[in-house]
Amino acid sequence: MDELRRYELFVIFQPELEEETLEARIDWLNNYISNNKGEIIEVARKGKRRLHYSIRKFNQGIDVIYQINLPASLLAPMERQLNLNEDVLRYLFIRRDELQEAPRLVATPEELRAEVAELRAVPVDEMTGEVAVEETPVDEPAVAEPTVAEPTVAEPIVDEPIVDEPAVDEPAVDEPAEALATADVVETSEE
Repeated sequence: MDELRRYELFVIFQPELEEETLEARIDWLNNYISNNKGEIIEVARKGKRRLHYSIRKFNQGIDVIYQINLPASLLAPMERQLNLNEDVLRYLFIRRDELQEAPRLVATPEELRAEVAELRAVPVDEMTGEVAVEETPVDEPAVAEPTVAEPTVAEPIVDEPIVDEPAVDEPAVDEPAEALATADVVETSEE
């Protein structure tokens, strides 16, 4: 015997189905699952919804979402039956084994009653009508002091050009000053 696995089954039916026909298709699917050793956990009918893209010229579809436990051997025959059914536009099986081990999110009535009893036992300040809360010392989390970076004196970056030192025999000539002096002379002589 196959081990039961948890699945979500999304089925999109044609939007033009009458209510009786839709119920018949959902009952057919429920019976198919139950008769083949599957377990139906939940059936959620989402109703008619707009599709993101056209499927067989339909812009809308009727969504039904199943939470089911199925033997793995039933998956392929069930897909074949859904493919053959003309009223089914699309379907999708998603294996959801993690849902079997997931903690229950809904509280039981006993748990809710216990929480209500606790809330009723909370003292109320008669003067203000507010809930009297006992002050309990709470360790405050250590807050790190903001660190201030001390300014550092940056040494200037000096880009010194690499200059070949002139030979000892030749005197160094200041070429830009000489060029300016001759340019002034030229200008004054033209006037």
